[in-house]
Amino acid sequence: MGQPSRVRLLADALIDLSRAQWGVGSRAFASVFLPEADSSRLAWFTGYQRIATSPQAAVDFLVANSRMDVRPLLASVRAPALVLHRREDCLIPFELGAHLADHLPRATLRELSGKHHVPYFGDSLAITNAIDAFLAAEPEADAPAGASPSLSVRERDVLRLIARGCRNREIAERLRISPSTVGRHLANIYAKLNVSTRTAAAAHAIRERLV
Repeated sequence: MGQPSRVRLLADALIDLSRAQWGVGSRAFASVFLPEADSSRLAWFTGYQRIATSPQAAVDFLVANSRMDVRPLLASVRAPALVLHRREDCLIPFELGAHLADHLPRATLRELSGKHHVPYFGDSLAITNAIDAFLAAEPEADAPAGASPSLSVRERDVLRLIARGCRNREIAERLRISPSTVGRHLANIYAKLNVSTRTAAAAHAIRERLV
C-alpha cells in the first residue's frame, strides 16, 4: 500500500504516547484538536479528556479508528448521505472527505471553512445548518416504470457540467475529484441513459430535466 499516510503516522504517534503516559497523550490530543488554543484552553481540554475517558479506552478508540477501512463497503450504501468536511481540517485532509462522498452512491458533499476537526469547535452553526438543510430536503422518489434511470448526486453533478460544455479535467477540478473518477461517472451515466456520447447525454439530461 506504499508509505503510511500522514494521518496514520499521527495516529500511531498518539497511540504510543497514550500507552506510555496518558497525561502526555491527552496533552498531545489537545494540541492536535485545538491548534490555535492558548495554554489555559489547552489545559481545559486536556483535563476534560482525562475525566471523560480512561487511558486504555482512549488507546482502544484510537486503534479502532486508525485501523478501520470502510472503502470496500461504500458502493453498497443506498441511503442518502451527507459528508461534511472543513477545507483546512487539521487532522483529516479534505481530499479524503471528497473521496468518501465520491464513492457513496447518494452522497452530498458540503465543503465548510475552518480547520477544526471536532464539529463542536469552530463554526459549529455552519455544521448544524448544513445538517438541518439536508434533513429538510425532499426525499428522492422512486422512479416510475419507464422513467429515466436514477442518477446519483455526483453523477448529476458531472452531467450538469457536461451539459455546460466542460471537459473531464475541468469537471475534475471543479468537483475536486480525479479525471479517472470523472471517466467512471461518465461511463455510468452513459449506461444509465443508454447513450454513447457526451452530446447525447447532455441532450437527454436537458430533455428529461435531469439537470
